[in-house]
Amino acid sequence: MGILFLVVYIASIGVATYLMKVALEDLSAYQINLLMGIAMVAISVPAVLIADGSLAPPKDNIGLGVIVAILMAAGSIAYSLALRSLPAGPTAAIATSYVVVVVVLSALFLHERIDVVTALGLGLTLSGIAILSFRT
Repeated sequence: MGILFLVVYIASIGVATYLMKVALEDLSAYQINLLMGIAMVAISVPAVLIADGSLAPPKDNIGLGVIVAILMAAGSIAYSLALRSLPAGPTAAIATSYVVVVVVLSALFLHERIDVVTALGLGLTLSGIAILSFRT
């Protein structure tokens, strides 16, 4: 089931990024993010009710959840602002470099190993981003 969720994520973000580039011709980055916030509430409220049976948040880690939400919102606005002035393909490619940040933070704080395969994957990820972002 996790793979299905990833496929939906990839398809949704890919199509949304393309459409966002087009929409930014008439809407501001802030308007798009406001619309995204409204859509997130419209989708998330029923999802939480179905999955959890209540909108009451658990007391544990609510502060961390708020920090995650703020960082995601700030990142989304920054991405929209970048997309407004940069080509969609390279912008999307460069944005995927957040994977490197996740791997490094996971190694430092969650004690996940960076083995040879992970290091190779990070190198290939950064190489791919560089190749996709290169413009002559």
